[in-house]
Amino acid sequence: MTIYKTAYSYNSETGEYLGESKAWESPLEPGIYHLPANATLTMPPTGGDKEAVCWNKAKDKWEFKPDYRGSVFWNKVTREKVEIKELGISPTLDQTDLEPNDPEAEWDGSAWVVPFHVLKERKLREVTSSFNSYVAGSVETSLGYVMQFNESDSLKIEGSLKLMEARGETVGYLTDANDVTYLNIPINDIRIVQLDMLAAYRAAHARKQQLRAEIEAAEDTAALEIISITWGND
Repeated sequence: MTIYKTAYSYNSETGEYLGESKAWESPLEPGIYHLPANATLTMPPTGGDKEAVCWNKAKDKWEFKPDYRGSVFWNKVTREKVEIKELGISPTLDQTDLEPNDPEAEWDGSAWVVPFHVLKERKLREVTSSFNSYVAGSVETSLGYVMQFNESDSLKIEGSLKLMEARGETVGYLTDANDVTYLNIPINDIRIVQLDMLAAYRAAHARKQQLRAEIEAAEDTAALEIISITWGND
């Protein structure tokens, strides 16, 4: 009967345990077992989490090496992503396995946090963007005309009014936000429309300045979050 002992194979370069193999007894020398290459008769211990069992040839024994292969970490200062691909390498103290939740987040010692001054800057940019979108729309004047809502159109109407006055004209025309032209509009009505447009724009501008002041005055994230960016009848 052929007799063998269980042998334990390991990687020739890293020493990492690979699994069981067989050391067969010599048919010519009873009691002598021929080990396969890169194997030992010493049973390996069980490794823990993120540990690999490796054979140390120099010490003729099994030992544990850190095994973070496939794990991803981020540098706490640069937010650089690093994947560990080799056996025996552990994450450094300046790395964390928590992924940054924001491109401008900073490590506060236990988590990624977006600095308050960055949140303020973002909120201010949001106000500017929202304001520009709002005044790029239209506004319904007190006489029912839906006009393009911006200061430049109001100034154009003001120029037309001056020209009409210079010519002694009493009626003119208006082109609304939908590019519909209304003819024979009394000059006083045109004045009312122009003033409504200007008043609406100035009210929006005042609201923008109010929002900016509230944001600048906010002392924490909670105070910043309750500031609602609204305009007019929003």
